[in-house]
Amino acid sequence: MNMNGRIRYLTLTSLIYIMQNSIRSSFILIACMLISFSVFSQGKNDKRINEKMKNASEHLMTFDFGKARKIYQEILEKKPGFVPAKRGLAVCAMGLDENEEAEKWLLDIAQNHTFFSQITSFELGRVYYRMGKYDEAIRAFESYRSVLKMPPNKFGMNGMREVDLVRKYAMQLDDAIFECSYARDSIPALGIGNITNLGDAINTEKNDYFPFLTNDESVLLFTRMITKNNEDFYVSTNENGNWTKGVRVGDGFNTDENEGMCTCTRDNIRLYFTACQRDNVDGTCDIQQAILKMDDSLRIDKIEKIDGTLNTRFWESQASISCDGKMMFFSSSRPGGYGKTDIYVSYIQKDGSWGEAKNVGANINTDDYEESPFITNDGKTLFFSSTGLLGMGEQDIYMSRLQPDGTWGKAFNLGNKVNTSYRELGFFLTADGRTGYFASDRPSGKGGLDIYRFSLSRPIKSDPITFVEGYVKDSISRTPIQTVIKTQGGEYIPTDENGRFFRCLPPGDFIVGIDESEYYPYRNNKMIQEWDNRTFFQVEYLLRKPEDIVAVIPEVPQPKPISKPNPKPVPIKEIPVPTISPISVYFAFDRSGLTLPEQEKLDEFIMRLKERPDLRLSLNAYCDFKGSNEYNFKLADNRALAVYNYLISNGIEQGRIRWVGYGEINDENPRWMNRRVDVIIID
Repeated sequence: MNMNGRIRYLTLTSLIYIMQNSIRSSFILIACMLISFSVFSQGKNDKRINEKMKNASEHLMTFDFGKARKIYQEILEKKPGFVPAKRGLAVCAMGLDENEEAEKWLLDIAQNHTFFSQITSFELGRVYYRMGKYDEAIRAFESYRSVLKMPPNKFGMNGMREVDLVRKYAMQLDDAIFECSYARDSIPALGIGNITNLGDAINTEKNDYFPFLTNDESVLLFTRMITKNNEDFYVSTNENGNWTKGVRVGDGFNTDENEGMCTCTRDNIRLYFTACQRDNVDGTCDIQQAILKMDDSLRIDKIEKIDGTLNTRFWESQASISCDGKMMFFSSSRPGGYGKTDIYVSYIQKDGSWGEAKNVGANINTDDYEESPFITNDGKTLFFSSTGLLGMGEQDIYMSRLQPDGTWGKAFNLGNKVNTSYRELGFFLTADGRTGYFASDRPSGKGGLDIYRFSLSRPIKSDPITFVEGYVKDSISRTPIQTVIKTQGGEYIPTDENGRFFRCLPPGDFIVGIDESEYYPYRNNKMIQEWDNRTFFQVEYLLRKPEDIVAVIPEVPQPKPISKPNPKPVPIKEIPVPTISPISVYFAFDRSGLTLPEQEKLDEFIMRLKERPDLRLSLNAYCDFKGSNEYNFKLADNRALAVYNYLISNGIEQGRIRWVGYGEINDENPRWMNRRVDVIIID
């Protein structure tokens, strides 16, 4: 049975174990192969040395690096120049994450036993890479490029036996040098702080991994491996800076099968998760959806299949939903990819179903395992775990940037603070972009995979994104209105039964129109601020009915009949009177010309103003604090004059308008908010 056919029948847990064991077995097999070849090439070694080498190899195959190292040390005490034992000590040091020790033995081999092995310089480069010595790593890799020009037989029996491995490393060489260069220039800019274990409340001797946090980091959802055949969701809350003991999510959500990595829309409502071996699952594991409710306690309701072609009869798992809810990244074993599991992306369709998934490409996917993707708020940076890229150990976390042509750029490793010679996966970045969470089975943990966190000196983002929660309501009763909002860009945004909508928006103008029956047509421009996203940026749109605002005007009194000394009160007639709200017109930096969106805003205002010829206006103009006072007063005058001229040219009488340039404002608001003209109603 081929690999795709075999993985089709695996659970999420089984796949994790196969990945872990295949990586270690591959690593140890290469090490033992080199040691065995070296022993046989000696020819005159006594039987005792051969037996010790065989015994050490057996310990390597069971990942017992400590016992293997002790045997190699005993061999070197008897025979100090025995190169295969030195090579074995280098392997043990790499397995124990003792990179300085591995560097010592590999340098010894490179300097004193130049023609022992053709791949020494490449592996030395990998050790330097794990240590964060990127310049030294590049020099070692370039040295390997020179070694490639030598014939294999120059390295004796090892050279002839290593031909396939030499060829494999040669294919990785350019990417290895690129990753070193990128890491050297980019990782320091991330500002990754100290790595901290989340502690006993979250981590146990079992595997705890795949963290997901709410925007304010008050609730943590994660996966725990109960047995080798059962994974469940657990939840913990942060109380006064401390995590409560993780408890199993109730209400029948967890089953006796596997529930894996979850992702949630940034309004913390719609949840996507991995469900395995359920009756309604197409393959071994599928991605399903549910509604997340967090009132007095966390509940997961309305669990159901997702519509569309995202899931197949193969293994789909570990989804990450984009901020706008339009893209789903996930891992799959379906055929036609680059390796054993690849990362794919699916886009939501107009009918709400998920379209056919596309492979994200060869800069991310390899011939091995890629899994647990995470997409940032702006949709332009993708984190994921891989066993096929140049790394620090078994499985590492990488990131890739979206390129201008829509492809994903070459991935680079997050560096030796996050990644070790052990296994790292399941990266999650908080809503404000300042804290990262991931899982690792490094020896310093509580046992198995543990969840760790680190802070960032600056948020990871390409473009700022603000989480906007908006409501459409009746202006008088404040009852919600279920309607459709149209943006200036042509997008239609439906509101729910609570009049609510949610969007991830770049800071700046958010120009909308609402045409709802029984209400006046509504046009508005909300200025979206840059936000930390721990809470939502709130906007509200209030629609007015024609009969909502009335003025009381008495009828002309009639002569009073003499015969009726006590007339009834004069009846009142209610006449609708349009109301007008003040507006602000915004300008670009150092400009006094009106942009098209601001002209459209003024057009709507003028239409209302013509219905109220009794009102007069004041145009109050401002600037930000850049530039001299004299210059800013002049710029403010020009901005006021621009609005004045636009009003006059569109039929508003000159006598109704006055304007004043107030110059600069220097306050805590973003500078763009102070480049404006406030159009004020003065009577």
